[in-house]
Amino acid sequence: MIDLCDSPSLQDLTGLKLALIRLIETEADPRIETAALTGASPALVQLLFAAQRMAQARGKRLEISCPAKGGLATALTALGVEDALDTGAQIDAGRWTGLTTP
Repeated sequence: MIDLCDSPSLQDLTGLKLALIRLIETEADPRIETAALTGASPALVQLLFAAQRMAQARGKRLEISCPAKGGLATALTALGVEDALDTGAQIDAGRWTGLTTP
């Protein structure tokens, strides 16, 4: 499990990318906790989308916590991700469990 907190800077994302790759490659049920996230930049959201795609490609389900009104949920709404026409975040009971595709 990876526990994200605060609002990761652009510099932090390189290390996070490597940690996400390790998580997806080594864990049967990869999980990311975001309850302590105070904000999520577009770059972080893009990285999380890429991680979801990577997990799907490997036949895994990456679960990312996404509490209502939390930093990640706020960013997804602000960026229009929840209403994306081609690929949206599939959020159920406060967990981002995959991507919706038409």
